[in-house]
Amino acid sequence: MTIAHESIRTAAPSNGLENMVWIPWGTFRMGSDRHYPEEAPAHNVKVSGFWSGRHSVTKAEFRRFVDETGYVTVAERPANPEDYSGAKPELLVPSSVVFRKTDRPVDLRNPYNWWAYVAGADWRHPRGPDSSIDGRFDHPVVHVPFEDAEAYAKWLGQELPAEAEREQSCDPRTRTRMSAGRTLMSVIRTSLSLIGFGFTIYQVFEKLLEAQVLRSNGAPRRFGEALVFLGVTMLVLGIGYHIASMLELRRKREQLRTDGLIHAESEFPASLTLIVAFILLAIGVFAVMSMTYQAGPFD
Repeated sequence: MTIAHESIRTAAPSNGLENMVWIPWGTFRMGSDRHYPEEAPAHNVKVSGFWSGRHSVTKAEFRRFVDETGYVTVAERPANPEDYSGAKPELLVPSSVVFRKTDRPVDLRNPYNWWAYVAGADWRHPRGPDSSIDGRFDHPVVHVPFEDAEAYAKWLGQELPAEAEREQSCDPRTRTRMSAGRTLMSVIRTSLSLIGFGFTIYQVFEKLLEAQVLRSNGAPRRFGEALVFLGVTMLVLGIGYHIASMLELRRKREQLRTDGLIHAESEFPASLTLIVAFILLAIGVFAVMSMTYQAGPFD
């Protein structure tokens, strides 16, 4: 849900929903020339700043809407026979589609291999008439098509985000602490692979030289050292990028507080991912030094 008005940036939304976050204006590259044809052509899109819900609409929030308005969702209504000419009457009962996990590889060209038509499935009964949402009121509401979502947004005095607004809210420049941590974790995995592979090459050819199978291992040894050095370099760059991202997040957070847009304190506890990265960096640097000077446990 969004409130897309630049004029209200200086104050929190007045509709009673404090759980919203300000998405700043920006220009980003929308679409793709390398994936599905309908996503082409890639083009620049400018989006004005807007307020967006901080999280998906929960079952509890949607239930409040239904209780106060008596709204009946699309999945809870019988299908109109005029819209489905020739359909069997038993297929026109209130229903929805439910995801079914497969127990083996299936033909991905046929979505019916993992989506099943289930009579009686709706937002109150997400897996079918015998299921319920008890104990899951803080989970995102499901079986809510566009018509239902639009009705909910209007009830709140809001509107659904446009496609460009949705993509802007997911753009890397609106990064979160979690996304920054995931990026660093990806760097760690790649660096660890390079360091491990390089060290293995180095050790194998060192053993072959000791066994007098080879007369010289200069080139393979240097290749192994280069891979380890590349892995260490990636870690250094990844750590630097992560720290810069976190500092930028703190700066933006403080700016929002200065502008009076948020009031809650935000803690930035020590990042376990960053700690792991520093430990691996120390090991990598030690390995490079040991391999270069042929001393220590990595020799």
